[in-house]
Formats: sequence, structure tokens, C-alpha cells
Amino acid sequence: MIDKYQSRSIREKVREVLLNSWDPIGINDEPNARNEYDNYIGSIYDLLVNKAPDAALIDYLYWAAHENMGLDAASKEDMLDTVSALRKIDISVSDF
Repeated sequence: MIDKYQSRSIREKVREVLLNSWDPIGINDEPNARNEYDNYIGSIYDLLVNKAPDAALIDYLYWAAHENMGLDAASKEDMLDTVSALRKIDISVSDF
């Protein structure tokens, strides 16, 4: 089981990926907007720890950008780099 410290660390890493890789509204250089994508972190965290397939992550990111934010610039293929970055986050359970 992932403890609360690991969960916080994973969620912070998800935030960094969303800001630095995904960033559909282009706010990664704005320090006051670091929490802009925080509403999506929980769902992405759940997808990662539940080992959802890449297609589920792509669909969620696409939904967030297109349906929830109302943007239409990115395609599902544009989400591949973000999914790759998310998959690099260590979600393994510690033996503590």
C-alpha cells in the first residue's frame, strides 16, 4: 500500500508532468499558476496506481483538455509524450 508520503510525492511529480509536458493552456512559466491543473492530479494518480493502460491516460488527458477546458488544439497523439513522462514516475510500494 502506498503511504501518504509516497502519495504526496507521486502527486507532486504528476503536477510537474502536467505543467512541463502536457500544459495545454501554456502556463508553465507562470509561478502563480502552479495549481492550475491540480483538479486532474487525483484522477491521473488513480489511473497510474491502478495500472490503467496508456489509452485510458490518453483519453483522460484528451477529455480534460477538450471537454473540460474547451480547447481543441491537441490531438490524442499529442498526449503520448505526457503519458510517457507519467509512466516514468515511480509508483512502486515502499517496504517501510
